[in-house]
Order: sequence, then structure tokens, then C-alpha cells
Amino acid sequence: AVMIKTALEGIKQNLKPPEPVEENVYQFDDESLAQKQIEVLPTSLREALNYSKDTDVIRKVLGNHLFERYIAIKTKEWSEFKTQVTAWEIEKYLDIY
Repeated sequence: AVMIKTALEGIKQNLKPPEPVEENVYQFDDESLAQKQIEVLPTSLREALNYSKDTDVIRKVLGNHLFERYIAIKTKEWSEFKTQVTAWEIEKYLDIY
């Protein structure tokens, strides 16, 4: 619903999508991203939640009650996640220590 709402808002405001990039943007440094006007998405759930709280689109689509519940649940999920040791960390560090 949120994606549809934002797409419709873009159409109403006559916003144009950026030109496609046919390169591996994961290899771009900050300067290259800026030159091609590529915005970086949040890199964690925490960043995404902070961004979501600062915009009205999701709140308008979901309504105040559902939005607040969603943020609370996802904040709890992030708190649980950040205390977990991932398989990558085990593989990376177990042999070192």
C-alpha cells in the first residue's frame, strides 16, 4: 500500500525516475554516487526506522495507530537482532580467537 501511494504521489507531482545505471553501484565511492545522483538506501533496519519516523507517507497510509505499532514491533525486532551473533561473524572470527 505504501509503495502504491508513493508511486501515485510521484505521478501526481510529475516526478521523473532517474536514468538507469548499468554499472555495479556497490563498487562506487561516495563521489561517484553523488555524480550520478544515486541516493543510498538505509543499510540497517535501525536507519530505515529512523527514516520512516521522519516521513509522513507511511503514517498517512497505515494510520496513526497501525504506524505506531509497526514502529514499536520493528524497533523491538532490531533490539533483538543486534544482540545476535551471525553465522558470518562466527565464520570470520572463530578461528582468530
